Amino acid sequence: MKSLAAMNLNLEQSSSTAKRNLVLFNKDLFAYGGDTGTISHLHLNSDGSIPTDASPKVVHQFDYAVRALAFSSEGQRVAVGFEDGTIDIYEFTKEEASQPNHPFQNQASSTSSSNDLSNDADDLFTQNDDEDLLQFGSTSSTLSPSFRLPHRFESSIRSLQFCPSPETDRYYLAIGTESSPGFAVADVTTLSAFEKLLDEEATSVYKQNGVRNVAYSPDGNHIVTLGCDGFLCLWNVNVKGDRELDWELGSKDKCKVIQKHDTGDFADALDKSMAPVWCPNGDIIAIPGETDLQLRRNANGDDVENWFAQERLVLKSMDKTQNKNEQIVAIAFDPLEKGYVITSSENGSVGLWRLRQNMEVSCVPFEEIVPDCVFVL
Repeated sequence: MKSLAAMNLNLEQSSSTAKRNLVLFNKDLFAYGGDTGTISHLHLNSDGSIPTDASPKVVHQFDYAVRALAFSSEGQRVAVGFEDGTIDIYEFTKEEASQPNHPFQNQASSTSSSNDLSNDADDLFTQNDDEDLLQFGSTSSTLSPSFRLPHRFESSIRSLQFCPSPETDRYYLAIGTESSPGFAVADVTTLSAFEKLLDEEATSVYKQNGVRNVAYSPDGNHIVTLGCDGFLCLWNVNVKGDRELDWELGSKDKCKVIQKHDTGDFADALDKSMAPVWCPNGDIIAIPGETDLQLRRNANGDDVENWFAQERLVLKSMDKTQNKNEQIVAIAFDPLEKGYVITSSENGSVGLWRLRQNMEVSCVPFEEIVPDCVFVL
């Protein structure tokens, strides 16, 4: 089977340190980043594996570099954020979104296929030679955005995420940017319904600082933001209640999660990896620090004002051979909710940890996981 490391999704045509990322929607894998405004696509097998005859293709080519991509839970809205601060919204009907080939991934044709490359971890994003550049189909196959958000942000879009809750007919999009206010939520159901929420509150919290990343809770009632200044905030965005009472800052961490200030402009690859991650049931938030993994637990039910009242739990990363701690750059919770969390450090080491109800944490050798607890990242 062909591995991702041996596959070229043709994201760059010149050297770039800009953020590159993968987004999985159903069985479709999308890649974006680099400096050319490219979004590439690969359709996975029904079991989530990569087809042996996989031929990734470019599905969209934009004039500005793509910095964020988000799908709503059922695929009826797609948001694309650009380096110039603009955000495009694509609208689809329920019937269109439920097709085997989602409309967003079937809009351009290619005359080239992926090349066999050396087994390098960055080959997923490496450049093509000039003779391998993708040739696009006719303009009739190009999908145009339904609308562009009327508000243009003053800096590059950092993060986009739709509310995951299926209980509302509104489409709320959480937006993180590099400049003040750094964070807002927009109603992007239609252009006429567009409304920007929480940006004034975010301005008072983050002042002139932007936001590194935003993350919706699994139930869609809260958003956590990690500012470029290192502070973590929890926002109450319960769309079921009175907006004036529920759309507000719930709590702010009393000390910085990350001491190092993010200078923006995607200057530091490690800065870009510092994103809060919710566990599947929404009770725990994990944040990778400079040399540790920090966890916040909801021990107070719906009392969001006391979410962060509990003393911070710090889990040191492991690197006994070098006698030093390496920055954690990726974290993932066990989707089967067996109480495991995985961390990956800057040096490539991977740790598996068992998380108990009392927040006790212990390292677990991979070979000790019983078969029904195995999960795939």
